[in-house]
Amino acid sequence: MCGYPLSTESAADLLEERDREIEAAEKIANEQKEQRRVERLRKARGKELANAADPIPLEVLKWAAEQVADVIFYTTEKRGKYRCICSHCREIFYLDRARSGRVISCPRCGAEAIIKKQNRSYGYYLEDGSWKVIAYIERAGDAWMQRIFGFYRTVSMDVDGMIHTRDYISEEERDILFPTLEPDGTLSAYYYHPCAAYTGSNVGKWIPGCGKVHGQGWTGYRLRSCKIYTYPYNLSELFSESEYRYSGIYEMATACRCLPTQYLYFWEKEPKIELLAKLGLRKIIEDIVFDSNYGKTMQLLRNIKSLKDLGIEKKEEVEECRTLSLQTMIARKEVKKWNVDAADIRKAWVFIRELNRKSGEDFAYDFVTRERLFKYCMSQCPEAKVDDPDRFPYFVSNFLRDYIDDYIPDCIQLGLNMNDTAISLPRDFQKAHKWAADELKCMETKVYDKLIEAVYESIHGLCEWSDGKLLVMMPRSSREIVEEGVRQSHCVGRYCERVAKGESVILFIRRTEDPEKSFYTLELKKDMRNYDQVQCRGHNNEDMTKEVRSFLKKYKSWFNHRSIGEYDGDSVMVHYFKAVRKSKDGRYISNYDGKTEFKIGEWTETETDKNPDIYAVKGLHVASLEFAVRFGHGWKDLAILEVETNIHDVVVPNATDQVRTSRFRVIREVGKSEYEAMLKTA
Repeated sequence: MCGYPLSTESAADLLEERDREIEAAEKIANEQKEQRRVERLRKARGKELANAADPIPLEVLKWAAEQVADVIFYTTEKRGKYRCICSHCREIFYLDRARSGRVISCPRCGAEAIIKKQNRSYGYYLEDGSWKVIAYIERAGDAWMQRIFGFYRTVSMDVDGMIHTRDYISEEERDILFPTLEPDGTLSAYYYHPCAAYTGSNVGKWIPGCGKVHGQGWTGYRLRSCKIYTYPYNLSELFSESEYRYSGIYEMATACRCLPTQYLYFWEKEPKIELLAKLGLRKIIEDIVFDSNYGKTMQLLRNIKSLKDLGIEKKEEVEECRTLSLQTMIARKEVKKWNVDAADIRKAWVFIRELNRKSGEDFAYDFVTRERLFKYCMSQCPEAKVDDPDRFPYFVSNFLRDYIDDYIPDCIQLGLNMNDTAISLPRDFQKAHKWAADELKCMETKVYDKLIEAVYESIHGLCEWSDGKLLVMMPRSSREIVEEGVRQSHCVGRYCERVAKGESVILFIRRTEDPEKSFYTLELKKDMRNYDQVQCRGHNNEDMTKEVRSFLKKYKSWFNHRSIGEYDGDSVMVHYFKAVRKSKDGRYISNYDGKTEFKIGEWTETETDKNPDIYAVKGLHVASLEFAVRFGHGWKDLAILEVETNIHDVVVPNATDQVRTSRFRVIREVGKSEYEAMLKTA
């Protein structure tokens, strides 16, 4: 063992540093111990205060009763005349229209009431609006006490027409709030709930816990998760000497439906909430308190510097915005600059809100504005014109998903000109959406390429010709055919399968001076001996011009007099590959059954299912080289065979690389050097 001796000064420094670390650790431990001691004392003190609380003051109960709607019972005397009686003032009056569940003000006493049809056989108990959750804060020694109770009312009418009203109170939570703040910026709060009846000696006492109702199968929050009506008239006085005196808690209580402690918690995190509360913008505060994803709302709020950033420029606009969420207010600010009918203003807010939620506030296309996209959405969604505020966001969300996630990416992948409004904003969106998806599907079907290339190699010399001004050229891949259909806005892109099977011959007519630019598309029948034209179309299926007709006359004359040599249209061969296992004695054996043997130079035949909609069925399965290598990856005895088959024997299933055929001939074994790189990525 070897090392360097420490000097006396170095050793002293190390000892001093160790002592400082020990002292710091002891200090932290003592602080934590003191904090736990204070916690125990406060919890015990809170329990004492919770159990010593006086009954809920009468003025609070009267105020709570005012929050619950009364009932107006009605009977039908004749159509357009309904006899009504109010449960609040007991006065009789008549209405020319009555509908159960509708909330109106009594024309006699002005009380808010729910209309219900009178039933003389049974007493009617109020359901809608009968239950209100009330929060009341009072002083409790050196702390505050937040009391949460449910106020429940039943209203019934007996067979004699007498109205009976009963109010019930169920206090379910007492929260002791100490006026000191925890490190995370929240009130130091301790929660207590009433003890259940079956616990014996503790009946009537309050024990630690939050909002639980024992004996009723309830084990979590109940009232505090509902909309809260907070008694407001003592809040200003209660918090006048605390740091919350400027928090806007009084305004919050009269406008928002959340617990005061919840409001104060978020007020500590974001003081801007005070301004929102004092303006009565309650929906924003409720979104922050109740929304589980409140972080998004908070982030938006922090980016706002003034009311102008919310689109509020006049005092009158505040009232309009009180029931709007923050996302809707941001949308409203943008829509204010639009030229939109008054009837569609709120729908435009919803549209922008959904667009922002999906793609962000800075989302924009170069080829269409957000305003124009909204108007386009309205023109393409007939159901969106129905005034149904609950369903409209659903329609908008579906449209944006189809347009932004599907249609536009498909068009870009197809290489379309997005500045052309016929592409970016087609007259019939659903039809265009399906068309783009179909075109892309054709382009992505790789199995056709081998067949199309085989057809090209066998007949392109018999089809391609030029008179010096115009020329006829033949595509050699499915992509070229699909691109022609896209550029010409016609359906030739869906002819890939016909070309692959040799059922049709697709040719492109181009100008000699610009052979890359689409001009006209020509379809011939497969007979190469005589010119048999099916159709010739230009852009948007435009009919032939005089120039094109004249050219095709010359082309037909050349076509019918050219020599075709030994060409046999029924014998167009295509090359594919097959992964097999190679035995020790050099035989090529099928992996499928372990029996079928393939020999170089010999034909193999089998029964084949001709149904293209079925994937793995009877037939000889062959594929591209890449697919064959990927399929046999990991076999120690892998061998790749190149085979040839007639295109008329090939069945193309729902696959992108694999086909099946009824017969093929093995040409050779592919050398490993040809596909070694593919094995590394397989």
